[in-house]
Amino acid sequence: MKNILIVGDIIAVALITVIGFVTHGEGGLEYLPRMAAAFFPLVITWLILAPWFDLFSPEITFNVKMLWRPALAVMFA
Repeated sequence: MKNILIVGDIIAVALITVIGFVTHGEGGLEYLPRMAAAFFPLVITWLILAPWFDLFSPEITFNVKMLWRPALAVMFA
């Protein structure tokens, strides 16, 4: 379960990064270094903060009342 959540989070951040760049007209391969400069620090920070907020445990993941935890972690990341 934990591995699925980690991979899903990385895919979500990658999609958001690509969508953000494409919507601003920067979707070509020449922008790949800029995408990486935005993607990797965010993913690393997320992977450091998510366990601290206990976001990879099923008790938190499936509890709607705990949705403030990922939002707070994203603000810090």
